[in-house]
Amino acid sequence: MRTRMSFFGSVYLMIFSLFFAGPLMAAAQGEIKVAVAVDPDSLNPSHKKLTRNVVVCNAMFQQLTKPDPETGRQIPSLAESITLMENGKDYLVKLRKDAKFHNGDPVTAHDVRFTYQMFVKNPNVFKGFVLGIEDVKIIDDYTCIIVDKQPNASRLVRRWSWMDILPKKYYEKVGEKSFNQNPIGSGPFRLVDKKISESYTFEAVPNHHDGPQNFQRIKYFVVSDEVTRVFMLRSGEVDLVVEVPPQFFKTLQDEKHIKLKTAVVPSWYGLIFHQLASEEINDPNLRLAFNYAVNRKEIVDKIYLGLAYPVHHFGGVVEIGYDPNLKYEYNPEKARQLVKASNYTGESLRLTYADLAPGATQVAEAIQGYMKEVGVKIKLVHLEAGALISQWRSKDKKGIGIGSLIFWAGHVDPDGRLFGGVRSTAPWNFWKGRPDIDHLVDAQRQEMNLEKREAIIKKMHQKLHSDPLVTGLVGLKAIYAMRDRVEYTWPAKDPFARDLFRVKIVK
Repeated sequence: MRTRMSFFGSVYLMIFSLFFAGPLMAAAQGEIKVAVAVDPDSLNPSHKKLTRNVVVCNAMFQQLTKPDPETGRQIPSLAESITLMENGKDYLVKLRKDAKFHNGDPVTAHDVRFTYQMFVKNPNVFKGFVLGIEDVKIIDDYTCIIVDKQPNASRLVRRWSWMDILPKKYYEKVGEKSFNQNPIGSGPFRLVDKKISESYTFEAVPNHHDGPQNFQRIKYFVVSDEVTRVFMLRSGEVDLVVEVPPQFFKTLQDEKHIKLKTAVVPSWYGLIFHQLASEEINDPNLRLAFNYAVNRKEIVDKIYLGLAYPVHHFGGVVEIGYDPNLKYEYNPEKARQLVKASNYTGESLRLTYADLAPGATQVAEAIQGYMKEVGVKIKLVHLEAGALISQWRSKDKKGIGIGSLIFWAGHVDPDGRLFGGVRSTAPWNFWKGRPDIDHLVDAQRQEMNLEKREAIIKKMHQKLHSDPLVTGLVGLKAIYAMRDRVEYTWPAKDPFARDLFRVKIVK
């Protein structure tokens, strides 16, 4: 496949071409072409490190439940029903009997148990969720009991839509290495071609148990450059782009053959402090200074052109427990006083970031400028996304710096963020443990009453307001665009366009 950048020339030429595109290219009937920003780090669900993998992989796999695209509520998928048992912690799962994997094998309770075992065994982004499960007990081929170690309220919200069910019989027959190369699932599309870092092609499964699909093939092009993605949409080389940069919003609105949409989704973008990596950032005065020095409204207006919203704590506006009353005013003078009261020595502080969200470099430079105004020197270090994540996982104190700009897509239920990035045992944290916060994180998970649980989460955010672990910046709206030959609506309250196989060809 030709190199995108060499084909289109420099960024400036691409921007010029963007607004003076020639004749539209015709897309083949029966095929959908999508440009995505991130290459899947693995096609094996139990190996994936990035939640954004679901955009490409979800057509191939299914889960016990799935989000209703119109309401965001969990509805049955491979499970016919999931019932909370009388002990208040375990779940009785009954599977549908007509579901099959791509090789014709039926989906059974043995596959559910095997999937749980693989998610526990292998490092992956969802491992924190399965560690709360004690076992999966087989009752018969289509019935099992998921045994939780303790009550887990997050199951009532997200339930089991994050765990792609693996084919035990096929996986064990071909071995892990071969499965990673040629995976199969039970989804409506099967993988027919892959070119790592270039494209992935899926074909509709004949006689699928969920019914016929609207088109025959879907092809994902991996295009990391945001300008190139938009150019490909303008030229007709792709039908859909799920990550449109805000700076192209107004221009694309006027395009005759392009439909542009937005959605408010679970989203958090901000600075996470690394207390274990720096004594200076251990001082709450310095962390508070960051929160008062940053002009969130200016970031929203100037970098994201109003297509975002300010956030002030470790949560997004659609999440359970989000508290709109917790805010840090933009107050540079107060920030200067906090810096003077801190143990900051005047040396440059290393801040790392990657292109995990649109405008990452501009946001990093804005933070650098805000902190300079209040007397703090920041050295920006741009890393490839995989390198930044690896440093987090390995707890690389020297490389990670005093903090990192992180995009955390999240979920309507914040439990994944709390156990993945707040609790002292969280795999993604870099701060010293606080027993009072750990207690609240544990308590919210075990509280099955939604109103009481929300109060616990808000209490946690309130306690962290005066001793912050993060500087929340913005929540990003999903901006997506498509050619007028297709139609697609972002699933309600979902951080990802996980159901692109629902796209309809309308022309």
